[in-house]
Amino acid sequence: MIQFRKEITKMKAYSPPLEGRENYLCLDFNEKTIQPSKKILKQLQKMDFKKLNQYPSYSKAINALAKYWKISTEQVLLTNGSNEAIKVCMDAAVGVGNEILLMTPSYKMYEVYGQASFGKIKKIKLNADYSFPVKKIIQGINKKTALIIICNPNSPTGTMISKKELEQVLKKAKNALVLVDEAYGEFNNTTCIGLTKKYGNLGVVKTLAKAYGLAGIRLGYIIGNQKIIQELKKVKAPYTVNTIAADIIPTALTDQTGMKRYVQEIQKSKKILYKKLKKEKISFTPSKTNFVLIDFREKKDLVFNGLKNEKVLVRDVSQQLGLTGCLRITVGTVDQTKYLIQKLDQILNKPLLIFDLDGVLIDVTQSYRKAIQKTVQFFTGKKIKENEIQELKNTGNYNNDWKLSQKLIQINGKKVKFEKVRRKFQEYYLGKNWAGLILSERILVKLKLLEKLSEQYSLSIFTGRPKKEALFALNKLGLARYFKEIICLEDTGEKMKPNPFGLNLILKKYNRKNAIYIGDSMEDIWAAKKAGIQTIGIAKRKEKKLKKLFLNEKIQVIENVNQIEKVLP
Repeated sequence: MIQFRKEITKMKAYSPPLEGRENYLCLDFNEKTIQPSKKILKQLQKMDFKKLNQYPSYSKAINALAKYWKISTEQVLLTNGSNEAIKVCMDAAVGVGNEILLMTPSYKMYEVYGQASFGKIKKIKLNADYSFPVKKIIQGINKKTALIIICNPNSPTGTMISKKELEQVLKKAKNALVLVDEAYGEFNNTTCIGLTKKYGNLGVVKTLAKAYGLAGIRLGYIIGNQKIIQELKKVKAPYTVNTIAADIIPTALTDQTGMKRYVQEIQKSKKILYKKLKKEKISFTPSKTNFVLIDFREKKDLVFNGLKNEKVLVRDVSQQLGLTGCLRITVGTVDQTKYLIQKLDQILNKPLLIFDLDGVLIDVTQSYRKAIQKTVQFFTGKKIKENEIQELKNTGNYNNDWKLSQKLIQINGKKVKFEKVRRKFQEYYLGKNWAGLILSERILVKLKLLEKLSEQYSLSIFTGRPKKEALFALNKLGLARYFKEIICLEDTGEKMKPNPFGLNLILKKYNRKNAIYIGDSMEDIWAAKKAGIQTIGIAKRKEKKLKKLFLNEKIQVIENVNQIEKVLP
């Protein structure tokens, strides 16, 4: 058996969700949201692909970069994207017993490469406002510090360290390589490349992936003094930058008009997005990049999933330290940002429809109702009719079918412990391997109606079912995808209807005060009234007593869920 290094086996792979993004508005990886400029595209079409049988030549690319940044060619090292630049610096600078100083939260690959190295990672937490804690960084530097990585502007926060503060770090870390990742530097028109002449321990990483829109070509580079680049070349593999990438650099660098025009568009878009977030009182961090870190708090999943359903991808960064409830959203063109805001409006401000499950969305006459009848017959030997079950339900005290079965058993002259009733009921309902009466359940609602309603409303479910049973039925019948929240027995701590706990839980998750609940029992009506929301009652034509009870409560009544559009406000 292969024995990999312990450091590697303990690591979690960094696996960004890059597949299946076709036909989406991709606001998840901070790429340029439109094609590269016409100038770059024309140059790509002119390329001599006959050279592809040869290893690439880098002199033109390096000369172009040296000229652009006004430095010598010995100060430039091409890399396969900025990721290789980080890895090369890690390999060259970090040895056994060394320390790597990283900021957190920041770009995850720093930590991945650090874990794979022979060094020890030391993390410095950003301030509460995500600014750089310069004093703590300086205090963290010691004789063992070999590498310090500063993402500037930082991802995913969009915040920056000033040149003055950076110089304080450079002065303290005389024996360490200070690597500044400027992947997003073009979006704020700042760079610390000029400091490489003054400080021999500074390396600057750049990329053409972001503002230039060449993420697919994988082109990055490192700038430092001649000594740094000389040492880095020793550990970098040859020819990792392909011919196409190397050949496009001169054209990309001369296309400053196209790049700056896009950056200006991003600045306009950010202002529009900021205005919307302020209006909605949603917390965000002002950004020096082409993305914004937004704290949606308890609405994070609602927004993330809602945007995905609307074919808009954003990045969930909530698992990182200090980013609970946060999404990072790439800022695109003005039109794309207006589209994003439109979708956010629909998600955050859609009216809320909450459905009961059994008898409303799913026909349970051959499942739950049959299980009740079989359970009562097993313990009493008596057959009970459908109307006997309904009469008991109409009292508003038996939302739980296990308790209803126990009551019917008692009415018919037997006393049986609740747990025995529950077990026998489940034997009939679930059967072996979920092959019981639950398989007889059928859809009551038309899928086209749900599709239409989901465009106009946020749809949720509040049911007394156990979660596993609810999800089994919803997935089997193709209903689950329409509902953002599904509150079941376990979610309420068994505070079931007519207790409004489950409804209040949904209102809290959506941060709403108003909603409409669609139910088919008195428990549903009373729970909704206690929650202070409107109710629509469903009573079949033959259920005249139930309809009368609903009308006495002064609520609107329909015969089945497919008539709901007639009574919705």
